[in-house]
Amino acid sequence: MCGFDMFMHTWSQEIAGTRPDLIRSEVENAGIPTETDRNVAHLESLKIVESRFHLNLPKELVLYGELPAALIAGQS
Repeated sequence: MCGFDMFMHTWSQEIAGTRPDLIRSEVENAGIPTETDRNVAHLESLKIVESRFHLNLPKELVLYGELPAALIAGQS
């Protein structure tokens, strides 16, 4: 649907995908495009993704574990 560079190596500020409108205003309102601190940009980006898509990203798994790219109902 949409994706954006969370201030990785270069900051293109491009929100890509077929529905960039899903997060564009939240990204801009959070000040991410002008943020100079990479950690703050990542934190704010994750807050937006969690809120907008109703996700609960477990910090320990995100930082130290493995997360599936997708979960399919009926498969383990």
